[in-house]
Amino acid sequence: MNKVNPTCCIEKNERIEQLEALLKQQEGTINELNDSLQYLNDILNDNSEDVVVYSEESKRYLPNIKECVYELLTLNVSATNVGGVITSVLKLVNKKPNKVPSKSTVLNMNLQRLCLAHSQITEVFSKEINTCLLSDETSKFGKNTWAMSNLTLKVICGFLDCVI
Repeated sequence: MNKVNPTCCIEKNERIEQLEALLKQQEGTINELNDSLQYLNDILNDNSEDVVVYSEESKRYLPNIKECVYELLTLNVSATNVGGVITSVLKLVNKKPNKVPSKSTVLNMNLQRLCLAHSQITEVFSKEINTCLLSDETSKFGKNTWAMSNLTLKVICGFLDCVI
């Protein structure tokens, strides 16, 4: 008669348990990789041509398009051409905006940018005592530059290219 070695069965059972645990771990990894693959395929297959820059619910342009307009104004793109520049850049990636800002809207955004600059200056100088702001504008090399400083002329707050 053959006798079964009890230590042999215990070792085999432990090995089976280890392999089953490894199999479960690898199945989890495969599921994660399949999820990642599905996500990337969804991104590649996204055929939506419209880029939402204007919210129809709130009747406002989204903050990221406002920042884009501010950057374009800083780069001296005229208010008339901002919408065309946005459309042209999106055309490079086969997209189109759902709405582009008109000249008057861009000019209003420029005023918003000015208000933001004023509020930032107010925050900086409101902490000082007896502050008087001086401003100076000058044209040099075809650019209008605007500088502000306090009365003691120790601090120059910064320079801002004016958009005309």
